[in-house]
Amino acid sequence: MIRLNQGKVNTSLMATLQVRGVYSLCLLEMRLRDLTMRGRPVNGQPLPTRSNIIVHSPTLLETTSVFAPTEGIIFPAYVPDEEQVLRRVRDYTHIGDRNAGLENHIAAVGDPIRTPFAIFGLPAATRLDAYVRCFRFARFAAKSLDALIVDVTRTGRSEIPEDWEGRFAIALQALEDISGRRPPVVVLSEDAFALRKAVRVLRTANAALRPVRRAPLEVGAYLQEPGLFGPASILPVEAAPIAFEADIKDASLAIVRNDLLALGRSFREVRQAAAADAVSRALAFVRRSASLPLGLAEARGIADILHDGDDEVDISVRALFRPKMALGPLAAAANLVPELGDEARRLIGDIEARVAAWDEETPVSAKLARVLQDDAWNNETTALIIPDRRTADEVSDISVTAGGGNNANG
Repeated sequence: MIRLNQGKVNTSLMATLQVRGVYSLCLLEMRLRDLTMRGRPVNGQPLPTRSNIIVHSPTLLETTSVFAPTEGIIFPAYVPDEEQVLRRVRDYTHIGDRNAGLENHIAAVGDPIRTPFAIFGLPAATRLDAYVRCFRFARFAAKSLDALIVDVTRTGRSEIPEDWEGRFAIALQALEDISGRRPPVVVLSEDAFALRKAVRVLRTANAALRPVRRAPLEVGAYLQEPGLFGPASILPVEAAPIAFEADIKDASLAIVRNDLLALGRSFREVRQAAAADAVSRALAFVRRSASLPLGLAEARGIADILHDGDDEVDISVRALFRPKMALGPLAAAANLVPELGDEARRLIGDIEARVAAWDEETPVSAKLARVLQDDAWNNETTALIIPDRRTADEVSDISVTAGGGNNANG
């Protein structure tokens, strides 16, 4: 047992326990040599051959202790689980022999305090105290976490609720409660949309810290197939030349953008991260609405048909094209920070007035109508690229036409 003195952990005892844990892990992994031996008795049962064993070696996950967080407050955040230690291959070794004397070493490797290397899970919670409870675990008080790894790959997102960004932000907020070195945060993603959301959460959290942290470092690799463990892609040595022609959809929107960015900076300066995030969402609404290849009224009609449920996901999709719902967080932020409330309400009114004029035609849809008058553009080889996944999902079955010409499918 670790003795707690005035809220502090006996770090010397903790270090001793973990050094012994390394010794225990080495002893157990030495017994993995038994998997390659043939015709030797295992756990008192003679086996004439080992050819019928499907798996001759453990996976990396099986050689690493993994601890899920417990529920409730009467138990520690993480509890021992010695059954997980090499569980799939243990019966094919001499680890369980009576005279092996490895029982205590198995218990050490399966103990969240004593094991030298481990992965600790976090709950996908919406309450700050759920994360703080985990981060205050005795092991982390004595020795800081090596890293907080956030899996927002397609597989990882399938295991957590839709609103993972808010839960991620709460987990980052809980890191401020960690004593000692603040661990680095590593985000894994193979989807550009999920990565953009994660980076936005990181930037918002970093802006509220003092001293201000540098922007997240983004390191990427081209993935030709879904998943992080697919085959390496062979890229061409030379790429075909591409001609770009910039077009400003509505120059007057630059004023709104600059004012929103200034308001977001002001919210961050007074350490109102949630209000700053509301400004980012308002800016995303303006960008998303102005970039629609069809009018807002038609987009709302499509969303109402495809997402007519009362669950959180359907409501959030319908809010994409409704100013009152999309700008609601910014209105709440105006009441939260009175000294910036007038500017926030002015911008809300300005955005609502602009968006009201886009019911039938947005700046981009108007531009497309003019472009598609040219037969060189209005054909089946023209692709419309929409940089927002949710918007693309809503309009993917809509064909944009000009004067009865050929369709340009998005």
